[in-house]
Amino acid sequence: MYDISQMFTDPVLYTSTREERNKLTTVQELLSIIKSRDPCKVLITGNGGIGKTTLLRYISYNWATNSDSTFAGKILFLVNVRDIKVNQTIIDAIVYRVRLKNSLSKNRTHIKTFIENHKRDLVILIDGLDELQPAVDIQMFKIEDLEDSTVILTSRPGFTETLRKHFDIHVKVEGFDTEHIKHYITRYFKLIGKPNLGQDLIATFYLDSDLNHHWRSYYNNIFELSSSPFLLLKMCTMWQHYQMIPSDFQYFFKEIFRLILNQYINRSDRSTMPTKAVKDFDSITTEHKNAMLMLGNVSYIGLQKNVFKYTEELLNELMGQETLNLLLKIGFLYKDEPIAQDNFTDAYRCPHPLLSEALAGFYLSNEIDTLGLDSKECKKLRTNPHLHMTRIFTISFLGPNADKLMKHWLANKASNYYSFSKYFKYVKEENEGKILKSLDKDMSPKMKIHVEHLRDSFKQYFSGNNLHLIQLLKTFSDEISKNMYQVRNNIVLTIDESNESSSDNVCRFVAHMSILLKLYQVDQNNILLSSDNYLIKLIDKWGDKALEIISNEWKNYSLSEEIRSFVFF
Repeated sequence: MYDISQMFTDPVLYTSTREERNKLTTVQELLSIIKSRDPCKVLITGNGGIGKTTLLRYISYNWATNSDSTFAGKILFLVNVRDIKVNQTIIDAIVYRVRLKNSLSKNRTHIKTFIENHKRDLVILIDGLDELQPAVDIQMFKIEDLEDSTVILTSRPGFTETLRKHFDIHVKVEGFDTEHIKHYITRYFKLIGKPNLGQDLIATFYLDSDLNHHWRSYYNNIFELSSSPFLLLKMCTMWQHYQMIPSDFQYFFKEIFRLILNQYINRSDRSTMPTKAVKDFDSITTEHKNAMLMLGNVSYIGLQKNVFKYTEELLNELMGQETLNLLLKIGFLYKDEPIAQDNFTDAYRCPHPLLSEALAGFYLSNEIDTLGLDSKECKKLRTNPHLHMTRIFTISFLGPNADKLMKHWLANKASNYYSFSKYFKYVKEENEGKILKSLDKDMSPKMKIHVEHLRDSFKQYFSGNNLHLIQLLKTFSDEISKNMYQVRNNIVLTIDESNESSSDNVCRFVAHMSILLKLYQVDQNNILLSSDNYLIKLIDKWGDKALEIISNEWKNYSLSEEIRSFVFF
């Protein structure tokens, strides 16, 4: 076993202060900035599994071992947002997490008084705003009552818009880039005494070559996953045991499931459990598969409310004590610490949020494939703001049968088209034809007319590309996410090259482009991406008729009401 300092690798950090924005920063440089602004308020955001929690644990470790002087002489507390209860303050949560002995545990008033009187000496690390319980007031994280303390708060994106102005520093964690991935792999295999195996993995990933973009293209979305320290660790473990990394999103997580099961089998007493190693995913025993599906159901129920922690009562109700014990032994669940020393309610969680989301996707794909989900449940899965990764996993696990889910998305509304643009990229290219053919068959005649109108506009943007509308939407969405302003410039060029005789078509073109632009703007919570308003001003030269065409097109796709009720993060 190794401590965090042996494996910790700096993630890519972009730091913004009131003086400077989006500066590439090392962890040590960030700590120096924090030390120079004592007290300091820091907001850290990043996707799930990208290294936010690990960064806080590394800071805590260095403070506890005196490995770093940033917080020398300070009192440091690490608080998990999921443990903060209704009507509690952050200080209350700290007080009830302090371990006390004997009779002291019955009276924590003196601890709270001490903390209140020494706020200047406090460093409070608050992890996981995105796991805030629904009834807890998010406004407490404006941390106005902790203005004399240094506070570092982490969250996934989409939960912090109303809070950012209350923080001195905003740090975006981007995970690992190519050099960080290479460094992490080298350290991992050196630590286990197999450096040559690490060099083989680096060579396989072309990390030492100018050709590494070919590897990324071959592995598609898997390369994006390697920016997550949690998932890169799993990749290293796979390579250690099997010398292979799956190139497909679905098979990659199936391999993670298989890896966890084989680690359990290898450490078990063969005399009491003679199960052989799992050679492939389809050879998982029925007992183990059913346990995973039951946990996936629990995860899905929890994720709908953004809950990653499950009570023993809920687990026993949905799966029974025997299955719970099995999942604990395998390692899909672990018993979490109690909320406080005087609260003995047993609670459990998966080792990582992404594992919960993958299990939920595995469960849903099985339900959809075998029994099917009704339209109401499919709509919930499409629109719930907490189910973004679950949607990705469900589509990936469904593979060539993803149409069984997506057919419920066939509605002539702006957000439905946006869903296709955002999630169809998780369909493997070899399955696209079969799925699109099935969706066309399920599409109503009225919707087909609208689809052809939209397709004509997007073909115009892509210079006559004859792909299916859903493929064009996916490509357009990818271009928006890569360079929003280049997309705008391309549309402006089309407007500039047009004349009055083609004005009707150009107005419809602008209206259709702006459907995705507007929803992307709302989805990303980015008020700077008001490109559609700029485009509309450009066609103002054609008068009220132009605005009427755009207004009618937006009405056709319920754009205004869709934006008001838009639910994606």
